[in-house]
Amino acid sequence: MSNRLPKVLLGLNVYANGDDYMGSATKVKLGLPQPVTKEINSPGHAGAFDVPTSKWSKAEPEVTVQGINAELIALVGDPESANAPVSFIGAIGGYGEEQTVEIEITGNWTGMDAPDWENDANAEVTYKLSPQKYVIKIDGREVLFIDYVLNVVRVNGKERTASLNKALRAR
Repeated sequence: MSNRLPKVLLGLNVYANGDDYMGSATKVKLGLPQPVTKEINSPGHAGAFDVPTSKWSKAEPEVTVQGINAELIALVGDPESANAPVSFIGAIGGYGEEQTVEIEITGNWTGMDAPDWENDANAEVTYKLSPQKYVIKIDGREVLFIDYVLNVVRVNGKERTASLNKALRAR
């Protein structure tokens, strides 16, 4: 049993185009991509089993940002937004053991939802993204990298698609 205290999210800021501060996130749904498998149930086998396909599910992250930010609203539906990375940089931990967590997404801003406007309501907007590139780093160490377009996947620094891309002469 570990004697470590539980870690909590201590804050999360949103940056576009690198270092342009866009506001504080009040909630982020990471929409983490998952490895895709295919079920095989062929004659001659004892039963059904899954085999890897070398593909990953579509990530569907959402971020709720405090305030009404015209620059972020302008990214929704703009084809040029697919080339502008957005970063969510936060800290987890506590008790003097904080770690930096960075999620960087490059892709399309596909939608937004604002809450009903009423007296004393939170002034925030939730944005939906469709990543073409998805990166997670903890204390600067790459944990997950997915480039959907180029079919490059790395998990903890280990490339998972190199042999497939070599066989397909893709790179």
